[in-house]
Amino acid sequence: MKKVEFLGDIKSYVDAYDGVRYSIWSDGTAEILSVRRHIREHYLGEQNYRCAYCRIQKKEKHGMVWDVEHILPKSKYPKFLFEPENLAIACKECNGPK
Repeated sequence: MKKVEFLGDIKSYVDAYDGVRYSIWSDGTAEILSVRRHIREHYLGEQNYRCAYCRIQKKEKHGMVWDVEHILPKSKYPKFLFEPENLAIACKECNGPK
């Protein structure tokens, strides 16, 4: 699977991350929403619209169906918040109970 690449304004935002304050993931700013959208769209294509856990294919693209999943929890490993190898797409049903 090809890792997500960050370019332009998204790369600048990711590069400025301090590696500590993982709560920025939920800040709701235009910048983080753009980063999350970019990650979601990339991994939807790479995973062929299949959840990383249950492997069920769902053709919807929006955030009401999909979460960007941090394989290592962002609260325990904040330095990996934007690490491409720590990111995947999971359906809400699988990611919610975690």
